[in-house]
Amino acid sequence: MNDAGHDLDTKIIHWGQQPDPTTGALATPIFQTATFAATSVEHFEELCQSWGYVYTRECNPTLTVLESKLAMLEAGESAIVSTSGMGAIASTLLALVKAGDHIISSNGVFSHTNILMTQLLQKFGVDITFVDATNAANVEIALKPNTKLVYIESPLNPTLDLVDIKKICDYAHANKSLVVVDNTFATPILQKPILLGADLVIHSLTKFINGHGDTLGGAVIGSKELIEVIRWPSLCCFTGASLPPMSAWMILRGMKTLDMRVKKHCENAEALAEYLSNEEFVEVV
Repeated sequence: MNDAGHDLDTKIIHWGQQPDPTTGALATPIFQTATFAATSVEHFEELCQSWGYVYTRECNPTLTVLESKLAMLEAGESAIVSTSGMGAIASTLLALVKAGDHIISSNGVFSHTNILMTQLLQKFGVDITFVDATNAANVEIALKPNTKLVYIESPLNPTLDLVDIKKICDYAHANKSLVVVDNTFATPILQKPILLGADLVIHSLTKFINGHGDTLGGAVIGSKELIEVIRWPSLCCFTGASLPPMSAWMILRGMKTLDMRVKKHCENAEALAEYLSNEEFVEVV
């Protein structure tokens, strides 16, 4: 079902799925296979040229359904999934920057993202500037002619600080720089960075999107052009960070309740804030 007229909670369940042509099964199967058969040498050549189903490290039907749902959720053209959120972040940065490039990052980003930038990318000759992105003007000031991308989280993990994504995108694009947003904590239920101007959105699927704490996963969503740059040279072919089909299926299962879970999280947070605001030992909520 790819009908754009349905509500989001319905599309989360059915988007990108088709009944199995052999059995009529409605649930997406776990295609637990490393390789796929071709009907002829010519068919194999066609599959290789079109990046069809040849080898699961490169492409798998269960992953295809998950990627389709994620692209729909984030209003992107395409998506690619990875073994973890850090796999998605590392693959994105390694695919897009090179020695001599400059990255601007929120100074409160997830600790492992910070380590990736300071201990790996800087070793390879990438210049990193950390700024307080809660004031978008700090990003504008830090931009350089060689700034390849601006990397932000909103809300930040774990401080929950917010940044003005649209304003930062305006500043970055005026400098011909890309904007990458980690949207893990907000989820696409509450925020869609691409609609605010972001070029790429990253998720740790391990957290809210899966929602059950029983598997790891990561994703990058954006334009077809940028996703293909990340997919083939970096993620699948070289880093080997492809998501296992079983994990993809578990995340698909967890996504079915994403809309109601996020809304309940918000209700609980509001109730807690209201309770704490009435306690004399609490100064600020």
